[in-house]
Order: sequence, then structure tokens, then C-alpha cells
Amino acid sequence: MAKAKVTQAAVAAAAILELNIRGLLTQDLFTISKIIKKLNIRQELGALLDDPEIKKQAATKEDKAQQQKYMGLQLGFMIVENMHQAERELSQLMADLAGIEPDIIPLLPIGKTIEIITGIFSQEGIVDFLKLAAR
Repeated sequence: MAKAKVTQAAVAAAAILELNIRGLLTQDLFTISKIIKKLNIRQELGALLDDPEIKKQAATKEDKAQQQKYMGLQLGFMIVENMHQAERELSQLMADLAGIEPDIIPLLPIGKTIEIITGIFSQEGIVDFLKLAAR
């Protein structure tokens, strides 16, 4: 991935972006599958999906939200550990979901990046989506 030229103006512009994270689409499954393969986390993801906290049937919406939060945190650790192996793909996915250009991603303040990642993992159906991607 070509490094974006970091200027004060670019960083300032990235800091004030209002992000609207769109819902996951079927086309994102292909990108996420590539990312999982490049990060070499298929086995870890499979183990996470077999975790009793993830497998148990959520009785309420609050339980489901807690389950997604737990999975997002665990998956976040896996991704951060290996993200250098799929920098371009991760930037592209985050940019697509946030409706911005991929070269803006590295310029975002960390809070905005966390906002994108949180937006991804707080979506309804993310656990089922990842089960498909991990196959």
C-alpha cells in the first residue's frame, strides 16, 4: 500500500470526518475471507466461534449485544496482533464500510479507527457473518 503523504492539513481533515458505518454486505464476505487467510487466524477464529460465550443462545437483545461485544474484543486482539500482514485489505474494508478513501485510514486519529472497528462488530448478525467467512 502506498503511504499517504502526511500533512497537517490531511491529518486535520481526517480528524473532523463524520463517519457513518454502513451495514455488512455479501461482497464484504469475500474481503473478510481474504483478510482472515492473510492474517492466518482461521484456526483461532474457529476456536473463538466455539467459545461457550459465543455458542450459547442469547436469550435477550442485551445478551446478544454482550456476546457481540465479547467476540469483537477477542477478534480485535487477533487482528491487531497480525494486522501488518493485511494492511491494504484492512484499510480497504474499513474505508468501504466508512464511505471514505483507503488512503485516509492511516491518517485517522485512533479514536476514529476504533469507531469504525466498533461499528463493524456492533452490527447485528456479525457472529453469523464471521462463521461464514471462517469456513
